[in-house]
Amino acid sequence: AVDTILDRAYEAVEAGAKMLMVNFSAVGYSAFQMVVQKTEVPVLGHYAGTGPYYEGSYTGVSSPLAVGRFPRMAGADIVMINTPYGGYPLKRQKYLRTFHELSLPLGELKPTLTSVGGGVRPGLVEKFIEDLGTDIMLAPGGAVQGHPMGAAAGVKAMLQAVEAAMNHISVAEAAKEHEELGQAIRLWG
Repeated sequence: AVDTILDRAYEAVEAGAKMLMVNFSAVGYSAFQMVVQKTEVPVLGHYAGTGPYYEGSYTGVSSPLAVGRFPRMAGADIVMINTPYGGYPLKRQKYLRTFHELSLPLGELKPTLTSVGGGVRPGLVEKFIEDLGTDIMLAPGGAVQGHPMGAAAGVKAMLQAVEAAMNHISVAEAAKEHEELGQAIRLWG
């Protein structure tokens, strides 16, 4: 029930949560908006399961609207979007357009920070920055958990790749200096 969603949000904040993650696809945009409006912490909107809104040829809704504009209109502080670089068959144009729906000027709506998920790994950090700029959040999953040296090394490898990209050093060069990054690049490219 919708009131349970709000109860869980309040419980999380009371327990010390500094941010909430709510799947707008699962709860609906209106319930998502309610959580945003009734809590004092930033809310990240997750897209998992949104495909049925836009994948059919008769839905009348595009992914940039379903994953970009609508959650932004509902007040999301951050929205996780998919990429064309993971296993999901997403066209690059739709990925870029979704980013634009979250970030470009749109009336009085504040921009929403884009969190990039799906295929996020150290070897693609430069590509994400090239595509979207530096005002993004990277959300690696398997590249952290699946790192051959363990999850802590996966985090280090991602941070090493980000630091290299921000300093205009190629990931290949940085991998020579950092064992964690080197192993990640050898494994995932």
